[in-house]
Amino acid sequence: MRYIFLALSALILAGCATNARDCDPTTGDVSIITKFNCNYSGTWDKRVEDKQKTLQHDQELNKEFKAVNDAIEKEKALSNANVASKQKSQQELQKSMNNLVAQLKKKTAGRADAQKQVADLEKV
Repeated sequence: MRYIFLALSALILAGCATNARDCDPTTGDVSIITKFNCNYSGTWDKRVEDKQKTLQHDQELNKEFKAVNDAIEKEKALSNANVASKQKSQQELQKSMNNLVAQLKKKTAGRADAQKQVADLEKV
């Protein structure tokens, strides 16, 4: 009877001495006594709580990063739309300029000095 009492006492005290590293399931195969000690001492519950806090923090960071990414994508889309709008406007201006130059060529036909000025305009 005394030996059983000593064995149980040693088992209970060993449960108090369990640390978090001993309760990490990724470190390898642990004995049934270590598993019991991890569960009995609350180390496993503490580890689960820590992992849940880490997960929640990482999820919040992920949400913030997604919000920043969405804002960047929105700004990018607006910028692309602005560039497309400016390109279209520039094309329209170029077309108008070409029409004006063509009209000037017709009106200045036969006048060398005016034709030279129109040619200079085309270079711009």
